[in-house]
Amino acid sequence: MGVATNLLQTNAPDQAPTSLFSKIVTDSAMIESDPLAAIPSLHAAYITLFCFFTMRLRILYGLISIPLTVGVLFSTVYLGQHYLIDLAAGAAVAVLATYASTQITRRQANLVRQDSCATIGRFSQEKQSSGIGRQSQALEPLLNSV
Repeated sequence: MGVATNLLQTNAPDQAPTSLFSKIVTDSAMIESDPLAAIPSLHAAYITLFCFFTMRLRILYGLISIPLTVGVLFSTVYLGQHYLIDLAAGAAVAVLATYASTQITRRQANLVRQDSCATIGRFSQEKQSSGIGRQSQALEPLLNSV
């Protein structure tokens, strides 16, 4: 049932926690989490990616996605699907995956750019050494007159 049901339970007066730490331990023991829930939480990863890419698409969409993100993260813990550490790990996986994919695509783009520049440079050198440019310039007046 999750947090909603368990937090309605009350402690007996003789078992009341005396310190903040013991209160936290007692309250966290009442929170049921899914025993099969895995770390990292893909709920957190997906909603983090959703929020990030809506922010990049348009700032208005990003502002609208923030309450959705907070709601999904809160409800995932509230309904007992994951612990807070699962959410943090899921968000970290999303951030790291986005960073890694950005770096990989930048490197690939640089390699393609370098390869295309080298190919163009090689082609222009071959063109000059073979005289193709001079031949085409010599034929140009004939082609224009036709």
